[in-house]
Formats: sequence, structure tokens, C-alpha cells
Amino acid sequence: MCGYDFQFQFHSEFDRLDLLSSDFVTFNKSAMDHICAADVLHGRPFGGTSIMVHRRFAICVKHLTSETNFITVKICDVILVNVYLPCYSNTQDYRDLLCDILTSVGSTLDAFPDKPVILVGDFNFDFTDRNCGFSVLKHWMSDYNISAVPLAADSPTPYTHFNDSLLFSSHIDHFLISKTLENLVSPARTQNSGANLSDHLPLSVRLTLPTYMQGDNCNNTVPNRDVPRMRWDKTVLHHTNIPLSATLLLWLTMIV
Repeated sequence: MCGYDFQFQFHSEFDRLDLLSSDFVTFNKSAMDHICAADVLHGRPFGGTSIMVHRRFAICVKHLTSETNFITVKICDVILVNVYLPCYSNTQDYRDLLCDILTSVGSTLDAFPDKPVILVGDFNFDFTDRNCGFSVLKHWMSDYNISAVPLAADSPTPYTHFNDSLLFSSHIDHFLISKTLENLVSPARTQNSGANLSDHLPLSVRLTLPTYMQGDNCNNTVPNRDVPRMRWDKTVLHHTNIPLSATLLLWLTMIV
């Protein structure tokens, strides 16, 4: 599965994602239409979010909500949320807006109180106590028994965003998971590749779901092949003869 956050992307332009691979179905939401309908386009508007799911998972995926700053789906027995939070500002208006967004996300989670949660996205702030955005988020995480996935010690970079002009880096893209999944997920790793044209680095974790979390519909297996083939769009597979739903490789990236 892949989660994408976008800048300057209208809803009508999301069909470009279908050109990446026919093996995935996408769930998208753009903030641009709302912003342009409310005012003349100016400054740096928030973009949108997208979740791409391999078609082999389609039978066990259900779209839940699509809002300006987040989108949620239920896959197997797990709730997946992709968020794109507003640019950080140490103001009361920013705190109020952040609280409103988290409250909306919480409303979706409240409908599935017994389901574990994976929340990924561009949070636009570092997870430090001196940051007012994190202070708000930390209380929300405590309410929903959610924790942050740390970067692996051997991650290619200790940051997820880099500004070449200012020579400034930060760790503002994150994975959050229910604490019940902490022992089932690998530390996060950035993907530092020359093929990435964004100022954000893709971030990935590997999650192994136990059988009781896979759901009744997520029991498809991948047929064995005599000669294995390496393909980027098959990275959800750990081994060709295990249930496809057992191991999920979750990606987060930023497209500008």
C-alpha cells in the first residue's frame, strides 16, 4: 500500500496516479477545489491525500471518509489514515484548526473502537515537546492509545524533508500506530533515491498482521512462480507463498 500527500493537485488531476500502475486502486481527496472555490488562489495552499492499494487487497478494502486534510480506509481489520496537516504556525488559529482536524479523524476512529489504527502523513512539524502542534497531537494520541514509529537507527537519513536552498532538514513525515501493533511493525526507514524529485523522502515500514487481524476476506494467496520477478509494485510481498495480507509494506511519500 502507498500513501501520498500532494501540493497543488486538483481532484480532476488525480487520474494521473492511474498511469503509475494498473495494479493499484486509488482513494483520493484534494483540498485545492475547496480553496479555489472559497477565494482567489494565492500563497501556498494545502494539497491533498491519496491511498493506493494493490488490487489483490481490493476485496478487503472499504473506503470510510475523505476530508480536506485526511482520507481513511479500512483494510483487513485495520483502519488506515493518511493526513496532510496545515503548515505549522505558533498561533491560536493554528491550534484550533489542528484540533478540528484531529477531532474529525477521531470521529471516524470512534466508529471502529476495536480496530487498530495506522496513521501516516505529512504532519508539518517535528515531534518535539517545544512544538505546539505536537503538544496538541500528543494529547490526542494518548486518548486513542496511539504511538509514533521511530526511525530505524540505520535509516539512510535521520530526516524526511530537506530544503536545498536553506540547507535545512526536518523529520515532519511520520507513522503513528495503535500500541497493539507496536511489536508487529518495523522501525521506519527513509528511501533516499535519485529517482525521487520531491523535497520529501519516501518513508516505509513493514507490518506483519496476525491471522486474527486479517479479516475473513483477506485470505488470498499469491500463486507460486518458478522464476521470481522483482517488481516495485509487488513490494507488499515478503515471500511468494505466504498470504498476501500477512505482510504489508506501507509507504509514505510527498509529490510536489
